[in-house]
Amino acid sequence: MATIELVKQIEVLIQEAEAGDPQSQCALGFAYASGRGIAKDAERARHWYLLAARAGHSGAQYNLADIYLRGDGGGEVQKPDFNQAIYWFEQAASAGDPDALYNLGLIYQGRLDRGKSVVADSEKAFRYFLEAAENGLARAQFETAVMYMEGLGVQQSADNARLWLERAAFNGVARAQELLEEI
Repeated sequence: MATIELVKQIEVLIQEAEAGDPQSQCALGFAYASGRGIAKDAERARHWYLLAARAGHSGAQYNLADIYLRGDGGGEVQKPDFNQAIYWFEQAASAGDPDALYNLGLIYQGRLDRGKSVVADSEKAFRYFLEAAENGLARAQFETAVMYMEGLGVQQSADNARLWLERAAFNGVARAQELLEEI
């Protein structure tokens, strides 16, 4: 019974996506990416994410960026394309997506692409981490604290480091609690 219902949901989703609804396009992209309710197809996932992303859907922009980052979008996307990943992360970040902001922070630290697409820029990385941290992303709170501790991209500040470590620890980052106990 659940399978019949899922098939009907996918059929409706396809109709809505083909009619141009960005939310449905993103959801269909997810269905193809995950194989949930439909055969897994990376190229079709990328296609639907791209349509929704171009329409301004921030979730699709993030998912598309992730596909380009990992290089698993089928078709011509067989290897990572960091420039496209950055572009789509920036689109999602401009809509306030904290995960996109966080990933941009990692990219500008040189931790995701090993400096292949951009020159490491600690100040830019810090700004991305800080914005994501202010939006409540625990792992960004931790990165912000570390950057304050080490003076990377920002003036070193033990007080600000402690503040962000406390927030990250409160939000479940075990390493933040460990660092708090050390200082």
